[in-house]
Amino acid sequence: SALTALSYMDLSHNTLTTIGSIQSIAANQQTGSGGALQSLYLGCNASFHCGDLGVYDGKTYPAAATSLCSAYDTATGAWTPLATPQCPPGS
Repeated sequence: SALTALSYMDLSHNTLTTIGSIQSIAANQQTGSGGALQSLYLGCNASFHCGDLGVYDGKTYPAAATSLCSAYDTATGAWTPLATPQCPPGS
């Protein structure tokens, strides 16, 4: 993919429904595979389908942690995928 060197992408506050899977361009902290994408911002895209990203574990994929398409549960230490990205108050 031509986007493997991309490290940051801000698509927040849009009307996007999908960008497809980011698995091949997202940095994988566990295996060192994938691309360079560390930060992905998708907040406030009410119709976006988070499941299409193909990643949700913020420990493995830093871009998943910043996307607002998954939530970290401090009690269990697990990341949970969300249907649509969160839109933090004041955003």
